[in-house]
This record gives sequence, structure tokens and C-alpha cells, in this order.
Amino acid sequence: MRRVEDIAAMRPLLRGRSLARARAETVPLKALDAIITSMATFAAAYLAIAARWVPGWRPAFLILCAIAMGPVVFRGLAWRYPETRIWDFLASFWLLPSVILGHFTLEPVVTAAHPVLLDPYLAHADLLLFGAHPSYVLGHLAGPWVTEVLMICYYSYFVGPFALAMLLWFRGTRSQYEEFALTLALFFAANFILYALVPAVGPRYYLAGIFEAPLRGVLLTPYLDGLMRTTYFARDCFPSGHTGVTLTVLVVAWRYQRKFFWIFLPVGTGLILGTLVGRFHYGIDLICAVPLMITCLALGRYLHQRGFTAAPDMPHPQSLPTRRPLKA
Repeated sequence: MRRVEDIAAMRPLLRGRSLARARAETVPLKALDAIITSMATFAAAYLAIAARWVPGWRPAFLILCAIAMGPVVFRGLAWRYPETRIWDFLASFWLLPSVILGHFTLEPVVTAAHPVLLDPYLAHADLLLFGAHPSYVLGHLAGPWVTEVLMICYYSYFVGPFALAMLLWFRGTRSQYEEFALTLALFFAANFILYALVPAVGPRYYLAGIFEAPLRGVLLTPYLDGLMRTTYFARDCFPSGHTGVTLTVLVVAWRYQRKFFWIFLPVGTGLILGTLVGRFHYGIDLICAVPLMITCLALGRYLHQRGFTAAPDMPHPQSLPTRRPLKA
């Protein structure tokens, strides 16, 4: 009888321990992880449900599943083994491979979502705003040397955000890095959605007839221009991701890494001009990237200040008490 009473008295305590252990077994994801996982999961589900008729949907589906699982796996390993810092690093930097790999999956996604190109509307918007096509006008103003430099700057697209991320990670504070990563994740998520809603190939294809000759540089321009024509997905014009990401890097660098800002400013300026001289974007693409960038910066700071960049306060599995057998 005494044993039955002891067991009954222990039930609330055991129930509390079970709930605590269940919470500890749940991977504590951050807002950055939630954005990556939810975006990849939604795109994968869309391919599996509505886009199985599109060529290449299966490889894209598998890539998206891997992207979605990345934050869960790496953040879980970092939580389980906090003394091994590589897992925390991989979880925190998973955004970069997610963006690169995710770009390859956009071909079947955009084909299924919006197969009609909207270049005529973007080109017409340029004529209304500027009276001419910016890529054509700037291309005539830029000589071979300027074109060469701008094309090299254009290819530094991922160099800026990666360099700033490493500076914030190793020389700044973790809080600064988390805010920057969340802002980039918000921008890339919105950017990829708009690629699907407003697919366009850009002046280099749609306005090819108005250019008298290919891009003229000094040495590397023909190779760099040709390399961009081999990309798997080319309907990624509106809005200009190069412009939005570059401006994001410059704003965050001005806040936290002022020396890097001055170093990257000429490169970033050349990169943005290179989107037009290289015939990759319409002028309206660059204009619309600015309010999107400002919105993501404001939203990223708002979420960061309210603790969404920090992992939930959850007990570590190793800190929980273990069950002990009741004495007879």
C-alpha cells in the first residue's frame, strides 16, 4: 500500500520531468533557420504537388529537402554537442549554400508558377521612366576599360556578404552577425518569391536586337559575359538581387565595420553599375530593389531587437535529471 502511495505522489514530478525532457529534445531553431526551412519546404511541397509535369522537378525537390533539413540537423548537433563549435558555425552560415543551391531549383519552380516572361512590361517601364534603355545608354558611355572593371565587380556578388559575415563573426559580435544574417535571409526570401511572380530574362536577351555588338572589354569581359549565359536559371531579373544585397552589405558595414564599408564601397558601386552595363538588368529592377532592401533592413532590426535571432531558452538534454528507480 505504501508503494502505491509513493508512486501516486511521484507522478506529477515524473510528468514535469517528461515535459522538460521533451522540450530539451526539441531543436531550438532561430528566425533565420525558420525562414530557410519554411521557404525550402514550401517550394518542395509546391513541386511535389503542382509541378511534377515540369522537367527537372525531382532533382530540385531533393535539393530543397536537403536545404530544409540543414538548419534542423546542424542546429540540433550544435545543441547536442555545444563543445564542438563547428556545428554552430555550419548552422549559422547555412544561408550561403542555401541561396546558391536554391537558385538552381528556381527553374522548375518558376516554370510551374509563371511560365510567361514579363520583359515587355519592364522594358516599357524603363522607357517611361528614363526615355531610353539604361543598359543601352550606359553601355555606349562605358569604354572597354570601364566595362572590364564593372564586369569584374559584378562577379564579386557573394564576396561582399561573405567577407562582412566573416568579419562580424570573428571580429564583431554574435548579435551583429545574427542581425545581418536575418536581414539577408529576409531579402533573399522576398527576392526569390518575386523572381517567381515576375520572371524576366533581362536586356541581354530580350533587347539583344538593339545592341550593335557584344560587350567589349579588355581581356576578361567576353569570358565573363559568356559564363553568365551558361547559368541554369536566367529568369532572375526583377528585382535586382545584386543591387539589394550590395546595398544591404554597405548599410550593415557602415553600422558595424566602417573600414570594410570604405573598402567595399567602390566595388559595390561598380557591381551595381555592372548590372546595367553588363545588360543583366533593367533600370526598374534596381529601383524596386531599394524599397525591398529598406523593408528587410527594418524588419530584420525589428525582429533582432525583440529576440528572434536568439535561440529559445530551453534546457540542454545533458542538464536534465535522470529517472531513478523507486525503492521498494
